[in-house]
Amino acid sequence: MAIVGEAANGKELIELLSSDVVFHSDGGGKAIALPNMIEGAEEVAHIILDRMATVAPKNLVIRLAQINGEPGFVSYLNGKPFSAFSLNASDGRIKTIFVVTNPQKLSHLPNLPAAPC
Repeated sequence: MAIVGEAANGKELIELLSSDVVFHSDGGGKAIALPNMIEGAEEVAHIILDRMATVAPKNLVIRLAQINGEPGFVSYLNGKPFSAFSLNASDGRIKTIFVVTNPQKLSHLPNLPAAPC
């Protein structure tokens, strides 16, 4: 989602991705996820843009985070963790994207802190 924010269109998103990028998602049968991994820059860009437009809630709040030692971000819906994205990059391009939406696996993450007044 944050990577989509950096890329205004599919072409710009593809430029951020390695040609052999792999997209994994894990909903654990309890949340939105893809049944299979997606491979290739064009395919991954297409699925990200499509899901952002059709499936992802529009009111997500995104925060940068370190996920399992990798750069990434956590999205929050109504203050609760909705998804965690981990990005693995090499040579300036994203090689692997791991997305977890399984609520049980996200339960250890803290809720979004209230905005300061």
